[in-house]
Amino acid sequence: MLKLARRTAQAEKQAARRAELQAAALQAVEDNKKNTFGSELFATESIPYWGSVSVRRLRSDNAPISPRQVEARCAWAGTPKRLCLAVGDRVVVMEGHFKGSIGPISEIVPEQGVLSIEGVARTNITMPERLIEATNQSVQQMESFIPIDAVRLVHPLTDPATGTTRDVVIRELRATAFQLDRATRRLVFSRVVPGLNVRIPWPRPKDPPPEPEDQPVDTLRIDAEQTTFVPTLLRPPAPEAVLDELRNKYSRFRTRHTPEYIAAKEAEEAAKKEARKYGSAPVKGTKPGLPPPGMRTPLDEFHIQQKALRKARGQPELTDEMLEKIGRIMAQNKGEVLGSAGVSDDVSQTASPPPPPSSSSPPPPPPPSSL
Repeated sequence: MLKLARRTAQAEKQAARRAELQAAALQAVEDNKKNTFGSELFATESIPYWGSVSVRRLRSDNAPISPRQVEARCAWAGTPKRLCLAVGDRVVVMEGHFKGSIGPISEIVPEQGVLSIEGVARTNITMPERLIEATNQSVQQMESFIPIDAVRLVHPLTDPATGTTRDVVIRELRATAFQLDRATRRLVFSRVVPGLNVRIPWPRPKDPPPEPEDQPVDTLRIDAEQTTFVPTLLRPPAPEAVLDELRNKYSRFRTRHTPEYIAAKEAEEAAKKEARKYGSAPVKGTKPGLPPPGMRTPLDEFHIQQKALRKARGQPELTDEMLEKIGRIMAQNKGEVLGSAGVSDDVSQTASPPPPPSSSSPPPPPPPSSL
């Protein structure tokens, strides 16, 4: 009986606790509704810019990305500098909420690796106050930017097997055939599909560039091409005061210099040669050089003068008297030198080389044959 009574008491306690928890949960829900919809922090939908974002946030200017991320976004279509996409290309969204949407490109920002598609991903943006007063609209719609790696090019291609033409999603593009346009100084290239060797043409602009209209104030071509200035040899084509403005005075490719500049450079070269010749810093393993001219002592000047005199005299020449005296001393010391070397003077005098063979003597017999 005690076990049954204990079980009944535990069941009653659990039921009471369950009821308290359910009541607390319902009260929490009611309190949350009051705090959300009845407090001052509740978002009021009656304001004009409800549900809109700023243009800066829409363009992701608050969170710039690194160049490596930009290259990763543009990897399938070339590089950020050689992007194989242009305004007017039809692309399809491959990721995100707008997956499957197709439309032409309206704007490309290669520096951030994003683009906008006409009529796709339109978002409400907040208008500045000065534009609200002018247009009487506080919110307008604008296409938000989509990363380039989230889209692919759509282009019609003909199937060689069936001969039918249909839109194909191109997943990779590469730039080729680079050429420099001399008129605009721009690098022009073509885009191809790697593997298929199919060249994709660039889109044509919707509106051709407007042709310039003639105005009454325009200068006629005949007047513009007329030569009205004939240079002469009596005066320079430009005043000397403006030559430095017309030419780069400090250009490394300049070939014509003023006499003052040439004189200064020659003086600088002479100073460098003088410094190399009379260097004051001692060189390792050699004697220290002489000081420069402005720092010489009288003793240094005397040494330089003596060195110049010795150089002017040249190498000394031996006279006949000097040669005779040298030969006499060598003859006197000949015996001592031979004695110290272990050679007798008589042997050296008697020893003579064998006489050369005369032309009348018979030639020697030939050596015996080895046969």
